[in-house]
Amino acid sequence: CQNRENDKKLVAFLPQKLNIKPNNNLDYDVAVFYTGGKDSSYLLYYLAKVLKLKVLALTWKLPYMSDNALQSIENARKDLCRAL
Repeated sequence: CQNRENDKKLVAFLPQKLNIKPNNNLDYDVAVFYTGGKDSSYLLYYLAKVLKLKVLALTWKLPYMSDNALQSIENARKDLCRAL
């Protein structure tokens, strides 16, 4: 890491929300872009099952998506969706 000292000067330009509380007055508590990959799958699971939030998971099918990603999306839909 030749740039380690420069890294200390970097700041996030996106706001971070660390505590998300459920809101009974809204249909969803949080929206997540879900790709079917392991990172977004874990985030979706964590928000929905651990934090018990109402999650709107957004994705779109791209021509180059892997079969594993498509299967993960289908599994999440079956396991995490609730009837509206």
